Amino acid sequence: MSRLKELELLAEIHYAIKYSHRGNPKELANNFGISRSSLYTYLEKLKDYGAEITYCKQSRAFKYSNDFRFKVTIETNEMQKVLGGHYSHYLLKKSINNNLQ
Repeated sequence: MSRLKELELLAEIHYAIKYSHRGNPKELANNFGISRSSLYTYLEKLKDYGAEITYCKQSRAFKYSNDFRFKVTIETNEMQKVLGGHYSHYLLKKSINNNLQ
């Protein structure tokens, strides 16, 4: 997987956590088209950036236990793409909607 795709996926997972997307780890991984073990690898990467992540069985959602923010901006002369901003939130909604169909 390219570095850019990895950052996009990290941003999508961040939004799933930030907005308390419900589901067990396997369901969340399926929403992103990755394995459960890959999901935990990405969660570890977020933790490497300073995120404190827990899973609440009662609400069936991953949560941040600190005020973690994740934003990556990539700019070229022609475009600007923000990961961890509105663009990645759109990708999360698109991913979830595709899996519901």
